[in-house]
Amino acid sequence: MVKTTKDSELFTLLRKALHSEEQSPYANKLIVHDITAPSAPEDYESTKHKVAQREFVKNLSDTATARINKELIPQLNIKFNDYDELIEKNTDHLDQLSDEVKDVQSMLEQVVEALDLNASNQWT
Repeated sequence: MVKTTKDSELFTLLRKALHSEEQSPYANKLIVHDITAPSAPEDYESTKHKVAQREFVKNLSDTATARINKELIPQLNIKFNDYDELIEKNTDHLDQLSDEVKDVQSMLEQVVEALDLNASNQWT
């Protein structure tokens, strides 16, 4: 808000009325004035435009938040659930492969032992 001379005079009168030691003519005649109201027509239009902009941004923000909460978050939750299932399946598959690798390793150890035994029998 741009303070005008009129506003300054009003504040001066109010200050005098409130801080006066003696009974002043202003004490019983305080003027009620909306200090948030613009004092000139161009100020009013400017303020009106700023308020409209703030409301537009707030509505846009509220709409975006509502859409995120209503549409996007459930979609993300579904995708995360799908990923959880996929991870669980892959973990099970990896466990199965690990068991198979252990079985092959065990068979290879048996083959090596058999070859060692066979080699030692040939030399004796």
